[in-house]
Amino acid sequence: MPPKNTTSRKPRSGRGLDVELHPALASSNANIIKAQQKQVNPYLSDIGQQNGKVFKKYKDGLRFYKKGEISAQLHKEREELARRLKEEELRAAAEKAHRVSLAEQKRERIANAEIPDDSIGEELYMQRFKDIPNYEWWDESYLDKSGNILPKYTTEYPEDIDSDYDSDDMNSGVECMKSQTEETGPPSIRYVQHPVPIKIPEEITAPKMYLTKLEHKKARRRNRKLQREEKMAKVQLGLEPKPETKVKLSNMMNVLDNNKNISDPTAWENMVKDQIEERRQRHIQENEKRHEEAVLRKKSKVSNQIEGSEDLFCKAFYFQSLQNPKIRYKLKMNSQQLNLKGFCLRVGEGGPGIIVVIGKEKSCNFYKKLVCTRIKWNENFKIKDATNNGELIDMTGNYAVEIWDGLLKETKLRNWFMKICQTEDEMKNILQQNDALSFFNLFIENKAENTNLSQQ
Repeated sequence: MPPKNTTSRKPRSGRGLDVELHPALASSNANIIKAQQKQVNPYLSDIGQQNGKVFKKYKDGLRFYKKGEISAQLHKEREELARRLKEEELRAAAEKAHRVSLAEQKRERIANAEIPDDSIGEELYMQRFKDIPNYEWWDESYLDKSGNILPKYTTEYPEDIDSDYDSDDMNSGVECMKSQTEETGPPSIRYVQHPVPIKIPEEITAPKMYLTKLEHKKARRRNRKLQREEKMAKVQLGLEPKPETKVKLSNMMNVLDNNKNISDPTAWENMVKDQIEERRQRHIQENEKRHEEAVLRKKSKVSNQIEGSEDLFCKAFYFQSLQNPKIRYKLKMNSQQLNLKGFCLRVGEGGPGIIVVIGKEKSCNFYKKLVCTRIKWNENFKIKDATNNGELIDMTGNYAVEIWDGLLKETKLRNWFMKICQTEDEMKNILQQNDALSFFNLFIENKAENTNLSQQ
């Protein structure tokens, strides 16, 4: 076997164990390299060295807390905290007492009128002290120049002085001042009269309660329920007889002899129908009776209002034209609703006229507000009829004004009416028949004034 050729063996490629330093072990940290060069092993403990941290820590030896040392320290901290809290409470109590004393002093000063009361805004009316007089002007007659009360107002009443004697003039006051040393001369004011207090009535009437429509219904239901319960209680106690059963065709067999054989059903049915008709007639009569009573009560109330007033208030108005039917309707309906007497007369369909109302003062004032304020006399309107189909009527310049008001002792007028007069003589005759000819003169005067204004 030929020997191996050692000369032909290739050199190693620098991998594996032949490498002096593995690439993965190469570090970029220069401090580690320096420490390796100094032959210092970082993994060895330096506890035995003088400059080590652990050596410095344990140089003086270990120190342990004694028994109760921590609890004593905590107890001391708690006492310090309690002391601080107590001091804060005492400080707060002292501040509160100080505030209370200041408030009490302020109230006393306000009561003594030394400072204004802020609660009622007296500081807004506070004037300068130098502008406040020592006494008011109405007290000057009772004081002298120095501000002291005159002696005559402090002198005792002598018993031997006549009770009718009194002196209020200045001369007597001077005499009283001169005679003060001699204890003579009475004061000017002999008696002080106090007003008699008015006694409040013991029975104070409660104010009237105004309810809404819904509340009225609720109160009516409650009252009817109470009446019904009271009636049922009386029937149960035997104080009142039991009401008759309301028999109808639906409950006839249950009410009338349901345990017996009915030989004539037709007779029973007719009897029940008669009872139903009787109840219906009684219901109608009660309704008519209540209606008649309400009508009579209303008429008597209106008549008492008209006859009870001794003085009749009267107001007269002049208008230029009354063509608008809406205005005529308002005048007529308001006069009827206010129970006024009087008339509305005009010359021709679109001519001037006069309105007179007589009645209570309140009704007349309401009618005046209607005529002079609420009604728009100069408002244009349309009349739709056969001759004038929707043509706009111009009412520019139309007006109404009050020309007279006063009191009347009596009148012949029994109601309020409206009429168109063809001529002024016809209006004069109507007014003369009702003893109201004086209103025709007012009408002529205002018509003449209106004519003069239109010509100018």
